[in-house]
Amino acid sequence: INFKNKDLKGDLEFTISFIEENINKLNPLSVAFLINNKFEDEFKTRFQRAFVKHIKSAWYEILKGEFFEGIKKMKGSGHGLTPSGDDFITGMLYALNLIQEINKKDTTDLRNKIYEASKTNNDISRNMIFHASKELYFKQFKDFQEALLKKDKNIEQKFENLINIGETSGSDMITGYYLTLINPAGFQNPQGI
Repeated sequence: INFKNKDLKGDLEFTISFIEENINKLNPLSVAFLINNKFEDEFKTRFQRAFVKHIKSAWYEILKGEFFEGIKKMKGSGHGLTPSGDDFITGMLYALNLIQEINKKDTTDLRNKIYEASKTNNDISRNMIFHASKELYFKQFKDFQEALLKKDKNIEQKFENLINIGETSGSDMITGYYLTLINPAGFQNPQGI
C-alpha cells in the first residue's frame, strides 16, 4: 500500500470513524464484543461464553502491558479454518503498519516478535500472520485500506467484501485493526521489546 503523500493522521481519524459507524455490520459471532459488548448476547453456549472470557482475558493482558502473553493466549482461539484469535492478530499487524507510517517509527521488530509469539500449527493462519507482519496485504484488506486512504466512493462495498470473508474472519480482522488503531500507546513500548 502506498502511504506516501497522504494525510495519515486525517486518514486515521476517518478510518476510526468509518469503522465505528459500521460496527453493527460486523458478524455478531466474531470478537467484535471487544468493541461493543452487546455482541456478547449472541454467545449462548458454555463453550461460546468460555471463548468470550478467554478472548477478553487475552486482550486485557495486551492492554495492561503483558503484550506477548496476551498474543500467545489469543493465538489459535476460536473455531474455523483460521481461528478468531489468529484473524484478530492479523488485523493488529495491519494496524501497526499504518501506525508505523503515521508515527514515522519502525515497527518491524515489534511485528516480527508478534509473529514469533503467534506461531501456530495452522498453516493458513501462520502464513496469513507472517504476510501481515511483512506488510503484505491480501486483496480484500488491501482494497479496504486503499479505499480508506482515498476516501473512495466504494468504501462501503470494500468494507462489506472484507467483513464477509469466512464465517467471522473479516470481522475479527477489523476488530483487531480497530482496537490497535485506537490504542496505539499500548504498542509503543510493550514488555519484551
